Amino acid sequence: MKKQLLFLPTFIFIETTNNSDITTLMERDKMRVVHNKLVRDRIPEIIKNAGKTPVTHILSDDEYLSELDKKLNEEFTEYQADKSIEELADMLEVMYAIAEARGWSVSELEAVRSEKVEAHSQILSGLDFMSYL
Repeated sequence: MKKQLLFLPTFIFIETTNNSDITTLMERDKMRVVHNKLVRDRIPEIIKNAGKTPVTHILSDDEYLSELDKKLNEEFTEYQADKSIEELADMLEVMYAIAEARGWSVSELEAVRSEKVEAHSQILSGLDFMSYL
């Protein structure tokens, strides 16, 4: 299943002392900063419900895999910043999507994880491997 890449408008910060200058600039130039970002499937609907028009692009399989890798990096950075369970869940969601995009099921991913635990145990003890002689 191909995924959509959304082009979401973001804010532009303009240094001015007069708010009407900003309004005039935005009306005149229809200023919009576009950034390519892979988002959840319901985001276009949410944007439409907010009275805006999302602009999307259907990604090729290679583009989708590339964007998923970027998304995983983004979610990792967000997790590192606030250490929340929500960001950890977002990382897991992206990892599941990567597995499926590469032709593996979530259950296959979990089976490989379980095999590694069985062979080498879990990473739960806080053991820091320094070196060996």
